[in-house]
Amino acid sequence: MATKGKLSSPQDSQLQSTQLPSTRSAERSSLDAFSFNASDRRYVTVSSGGAQVGGGSYNAYFEDHLSRLHADIELTTRKLELEQRRLAKLDKDLTAAESEYTQKQQKYKVLQSSQEDAQGQRHKELLQLERQLDLKISSYNRLNAHNDGLRAQIDQLRKERQLLDQVFRKVENSIRGSRRAIEEANSEINNNKCEHDKMQQRCQALGKALERERKNFQTNTEDLKKQIREQNQKAREQELLSRAGRTDKSEERRGASRRKNYMVADEEEAFSESAMHRRILKVCFLNTIQRRHIKQHMKNIEVFEQAFSTIKSSTLISDIEEIVKIFVSLEQRNFSLLTYVNQLNRDIETIQIRNKELQATIDARNPEGPADPWKDMNPHASENFPAVLTYAGKQVAEQGHDARALAEIKQQIQKTLDATEEKDHDVAALSKYLEECRPNIWNIVKFLKEEIPSLVEQGYEGDLPAMKMSAPDEHDGQMNHHLMYVEEALMLFRACLGSADMRHTGVQAKQPAGLKKPTDLPSMAHFTLANAPDDDDDDEAGIETSTWTRSELRHKAQQNIARRRRKPGQTGNKLSMEERRADYDEEGSSMRREGSLPSKELGEAPQFSKSSSMVDNKTEETGRDEMWWRGAGREKKK
Repeated sequence: MATKGKLSSPQDSQLQSTQLPSTRSAERSSLDAFSFNASDRRYVTVSSGGAQVGGGSYNAYFEDHLSRLHADIELTTRKLELEQRRLAKLDKDLTAAESEYTQKQQKYKVLQSSQEDAQGQRHKELLQLERQLDLKISSYNRLNAHNDGLRAQIDQLRKERQLLDQVFRKVENSIRGSRRAIEEANSEINNNKCEHDKMQQRCQALGKALERERKNFQTNTEDLKKQIREQNQKAREQELLSRAGRTDKSEERRGASRRKNYMVADEEEAFSESAMHRRILKVCFLNTIQRRHIKQHMKNIEVFEQAFSTIKSSTLISDIEEIVKIFVSLEQRNFSLLTYVNQLNRDIETIQIRNKELQATIDARNPEGPADPWKDMNPHASENFPAVLTYAGKQVAEQGHDARALAEIKQQIQKTLDATEEKDHDVAALSKYLEECRPNIWNIVKFLKEEIPSLVEQGYEGDLPAMKMSAPDEHDGQMNHHLMYVEEALMLFRACLGSADMRHTGVQAKQPAGLKKPTDLPSMAHFTLANAPDDDDDDEAGIETSTWTRSELRHKAQQNIARRRRKPGQTGNKLSMEERRADYDEEGSSMRREGSLPSKELGEAPQFSKSSSMVDNKTEETGRDEMWWRGAGREKKK
């Protein structure tokens, strides 16, 4: 055979495999392409997950890929040597058969026509083999072109990954900076809290020390007063004894001097009519401010009671706490539903992205049409036969691996579809619940839109607060707008939403003095009748020390409303001056007796400290019954 003349023995085949240059030096084998694609698919998936980002993962990937390439080259070389040995054996057998055929032909003298027929048959077989070789070479070239396209795609993905690595490092650095800033802010907040606690403890300690000093001062003042009274008593007794032994003549001669040298008390010398008038005016002014605050509180209470009575009449719920619990539970339920819907949306987006990635992988594994990349190879070159035979075995393995990979991807797609269907069912159920709640929520919004303006105008007396949320439309698809509007409308009356445990507690000790806005007023939960007036229209209204129940408070508010609505001509519109004075004296004595006089911080009259001479005025007055006029005591100047 002419085509087989170059390979006469297995040694020649081995020499050819080691000496002649390989025709695949500029291209990669199908096994190389398959392993490269497998590694590409593996590492791209890992890098997209964010677990293999950075230079270390790339070096490991490169070393792993290089080792697998060496292993593939070694395996390919071994298979090539085996095929070359098999081909040499076939050539040897063919030579032996030809020699045997020649011997038999010479022995039996076969006709020349039979020899020509055998040569024609062999020529046909050779042409058929050449056509098969052309097909295999075209398939080989097509796969090489596909591998080149995949290499270009991999290079592009590597460039994108490097850019994403840089972006990730920048974002990571910014996150570290933000985290450090947050930690510094938290540390500063903790330090401020510690300082605030220390200052509060110091204020409490100073308050206790001040209280002890006041008590000590009071005890010392009482002791000094007792000593002064004893000294005055002794001086009067001595003066009476000395006055009894004097004669009438000496009395007449010294009368003028005695009238000039009378004793005057410290209070009488330090008395200032203008200062007393200023003090009385200040007390009256502060009392007027406090009465104004109390009236404002009562008006707010009436408005709040009216609002909750309207809600009770519309919802048939008589307990205020139950209404508050219903609104709180609805808000929590709606918040949990919205959170769950957001989580479902994120899951759906993740599944869609995964589906796109899987579809792209399937499209990459299944090209649209077959190409003819084998046209550049020489079909008559005998050195291409090992490559063709190697490709035949590798193509079978690659098809099996592709089938397994495709089955795995289809299984993942089926699981994703099942999960998506389950999520769709959950979304449909939640949407159904939301649609069931929508009419009730809209009824609440509609009722608030009708009642809130009048209630706010009555409660805030013209100082209307600005609402952040406008009234939503009935056809608004976002239930968040309805719920936020209901919450903000109810928060206008947040003073009525206090806990039941705080309803009977007194007014806090520290409150700013002066006029306040309705939003700064204390809530009804903290408002007790210790600061409530008996009559809003009376200037001398007092403050009771007992706490009223809710029914008593409502009854008292109704009485005050009815009293204000009376006409001036009706009887009982105003109390007489004597009744007012009696009520004022009675309430003032009860306030002094119970120690409920408001402090300066509550906006009422301050407690003035008394000097040692102003304490126990009753005792001093009883001691001066005999010398209340000047000159009648016949004091002796010392």
